[in-house]
Amino acid sequence: MELDWDRLNAIFQPRQDILDGIKRCAETPGKIALFNEIASHVHGKLAENGEPGAKRRKVQAGPGTNGVANGSAPAGNPADDPVLLHVKEISVSVPQRKKFELCFTRNFLYARAPGTTVPIQGMVYAWTNIEFAFYLPVPEKAQSGPAPIEPLVFTVPATAPKEGTIGGSEAGTAAAVSDTYRGLFHWALNRRLTAAGSDVKIVSSDPNKFHSMVRQPHRPNEKAVYVSGFRGSKDGYLFFLETGILWGYKKPLIFIPLKRIAAVSYTNILQITFNIVIEAFPEEGDAND
Repeated sequence: MELDWDRLNAIFQPRQDILDGIKRCAETPGKIALFNEIASHVHGKLAENGEPGAKRRKVQAGPGTNGVANGSAPAGNPADDPVLLHVKEISVSVPQRKKFELCFTRNFLYARAPGTTVPIQGMVYAWTNIEFAFYLPVPEKAQSGPAPIEPLVFTVPATAPKEGTIGGSEAGTAAAVSDTYRGLFHWALNRRLTAAGSDVKIVSSDPNKFHSMVRQPHRPNEKAVYVSGFRGSKDGYLFFLETGILWGYKKPLIFIPLKRIAAVSYTNILQITFNIVIEAFPEEGDAND
């Protein structure tokens, strides 16, 4: 039995290190059969997605990878939509690092400066255009660094909202779920997404499904649900979630759904570090390689 080099070369042509590793490890008929079976499976998946075998797509930052769908936004001026709920003193870190008021309307989620009624340009999100929503811990006490305009990232305290920070026509209803900011925002986001006909659900990290063995100095009693790393020269955090892998919180934020992951490989393995390469199938209608 011989290795199926036609398929292996078609799949891993840009990665000679992987091909060399397969050649070294294919010592027995059983291992050769396993490598051929893997090659057949991946090659078939690539074909199903309309991707030529020799043109696998590496995940890169770009339109469609940051959690904002490409659908058309509702017509009209967001400022003219009645505000159903607004929450003051929310620390936004993406796209601008500043405290804003977050406003929930029938058609939009947007940020505005305190004491104003006009949405901040570039911080208006139609409910029908939201593709992903996450609730994750902040790995550090303070975050730094810019991020792309498309996603909205904000942090909330672990305490209850302060008196007078919640307003809008639905503030009375919101009071019943305002014991914590988490409860308030889960309720408000789910309520508005459902009303907009969206099936997007908030995805939270779960230490029972994944956690790091590295102790957190600032949270010694909590398990870290992320792994520190670098993308190029920029440091950040990998969150392994039940729906995919999220890289944050530095620019660019990237989310890779599990269904799009084509292959995962490891290179430059040293004593305490290694490189991880995640390759993904292109999104439907995405012409980029």
